[in-house]
Amino acid sequence: MKSNLFKRGFLSLVMAQFFGAMNDNILKAVLIFMVINGAWVGVLGDSGPSIVTFCFTIPFILLSGFAGQVSDRYSKRTVTWWVKSVEIPIALIAGYGFYVQNLWMTLFALIALTCQSAFFGPAKYGMIAELVDDSDLSRANGSINMLTNLSVIIGTLLAGAVSDAYCPLPYRAPAFADRQVNEGFDEFTLSYDVPSLREGKEKIAILKKLDFKNAKMRAKENGDENEAEVLDVDFYREPLVQRNEDSVTQSQKDKYKLAVLNPFGELSLPMIALVLVAVLGWLASLLLTPLPKGNAQLKFDYNPFSTYIETIKEMSQTRLLMVMMAWGYFYLLAGIALLIVPEYSEIMDITRKNASVLMGVLGIAIGLGCGVAGLISGHKIMPRLIPMGALGLIVFFFLLAFVTPPVLGMKAESYEVLFSSVSLFIFCAGFSAGFYIVPLQALLQSLSPDGERGRFLGTANGVSFMFLTLASLVVLVLAPAFKGAEYKMFYFCSGLMLVGAIYFLWAFRGTGLLVGSGESGLLLNTNVHGENTVHDTLSEDEDATECVTEEDSLSGDRVSPAEATENNELSDKGGDDDAKEKPDC
Repeated sequence: MKSNLFKRGFLSLVMAQFFGAMNDNILKAVLIFMVINGAWVGVLGDSGPSIVTFCFTIPFILLSGFAGQVSDRYSKRTVTWWVKSVEIPIALIAGYGFYVQNLWMTLFALIALTCQSAFFGPAKYGMIAELVDDSDLSRANGSINMLTNLSVIIGTLLAGAVSDAYCPLPYRAPAFADRQVNEGFDEFTLSYDVPSLREGKEKIAILKKLDFKNAKMRAKENGDENEAEVLDVDFYREPLVQRNEDSVTQSQKDKYKLAVLNPFGELSLPMIALVLVAVLGWLASLLLTPLPKGNAQLKFDYNPFSTYIETIKEMSQTRLLMVMMAWGYFYLLAGIALLIVPEYSEIMDITRKNASVLMGVLGIAIGLGCGVAGLISGHKIMPRLIPMGALGLIVFFFLLAFVTPPVLGMKAESYEVLFSSVSLFIFCAGFSAGFYIVPLQALLQSLSPDGERGRFLGTANGVSFMFLTLASLVVLVLAPAFKGAEYKMFYFCSGLMLVGAIYFLWAFRGTGLLVGSGESGLLLNTNVHGENTVHDTLSEDEDATECVTEEDSLSGDRVSPAEATENNELSDKGGDDDAKEKPDC
């Protein structure tokens, strides 16, 4: 039988998720670049990236519990179509915010986009279990995680390119200022020669020393009547982007004695990118195959925290709670790492585009790690991969903190070795992350009750974003202590992973979970409503005899929706034969 991984339903879900994750990362990354060293540098202070991340995570925390109920009450296909339709006007608002250079409008759009994504999350993860067989869960999760990370890579790389085109970094160029006296005012006319800029040699600004209000160039005399040292030039078209003087360091001024030239930006480019990707995601949602209707009798609980509390209490009756916490703990570390990597544009004195390349390396590595973990798992869930991934994260986070940034006067060859080392360690950390998260995600889907999978996965999603928010708080607190050496926060990440790994190994002791013994299935798959169901996904012996009671079969726990149609067609012809083949229980 052809695997459901290659059928229209699952492929459409993958593409809808692909474009959704890409749009989230384009908007978030461009915003972070702008508050670090772009159009809005200094507006949010040193905590700018953390504030952007707060705006990105808080909606997930407040809405994931309710979103899980929505995906249980309605068809997950319908939920997906609605959230993808809403994404298009949100992208227009975000793009317009960039066009008029309004930070607050753009932040509002980011919050709206994350609200939309919060409703997509439980529907997406619950849909995987409805579209594929239980035996394909690991491969399905590995595939969707790999392609999601590919979309994150593309989105991050696009964000770097869009940022550089939207708000180009200043050029440092040889220039001189001619001093003239006109009607009692000192005037300086700047001339420069930069072939890479549009106009080449051009007089671009006149400064009246007694009228700084309208100045587009700042200069000071060097003692010569006809020369001046140029401090800064800004010739954006209206409305002007206000830049922070501190973006040009004194060492740069002293070393180069050059003009700092800010070329025109492509203000409409973010809007074009965001809207185009949103439309592609909406088109993908139209191709989703029909899915079972939800529970129309389900009553909504509008208090997100009561939903979380109730679900966590039910999870605590099984090992599912610890699985969810181990999954969420990863997002604490990932959140810290994702806030550190963009800082490499300052740490290593590289362009935003090159900094986004490092983010791309991280995304490629996580994607490959997820894909390989899915291939290794095959038709089973292999939790033994989790400690392997944790060990890799401990080692490579430590090495990232150990590598020192470049120093003034460093040779080009040494700099290339340094940049390559950072890239390699980021890649290895990301690859290890794939081994850590794929088994945990598959366990969450497999162990959640079929009729309430959306609520359980919505709670898990909300908890993961609580950890992401905690990551922002951690960076906010630690950033002043690591000012100028943010990369050393990877020591903290390595230590956190070590502590977490030791704790979760202790918590799972005696269950056989991490070595894949058959008994682990019984410990983990006790249904939260008291029904005894046994899943074979954790068993090492594929030929093990299964005993399933009539009550279990009727509950639907043993048969995936993808198999239902085929089983119904065969039931009349093969019922007697099947009965003969059933083992005695």
